[in-house]
Amino acid sequence: MKKILLLLALLFLNISFGQHNITTYYFIRHAEKVDNSQNPDLSEKGLKRAELWNKIFSEISFDKIYSTD
Repeated sequence: MKKILLLLALLFLNISFGQHNITTYYFIRHAEKVDNSQNPDLSEKGLKRAELWNKIFSEISFDKIYSTD
């Protein structure tokens, strides 16, 4: 009987502590700009970097996205 209670207690602990919510954050710096004007276009290198990020994150679903203005 003690073994069964111990087994049930361990099973309960495993269920209780086995459920982990994992939060993942991605921090990405903006791609390279042509110049430092108010709303500059991306440089050729910046466009390539943006396309790469698009490929990397295309299979990931996000709950929230935060961005600076």
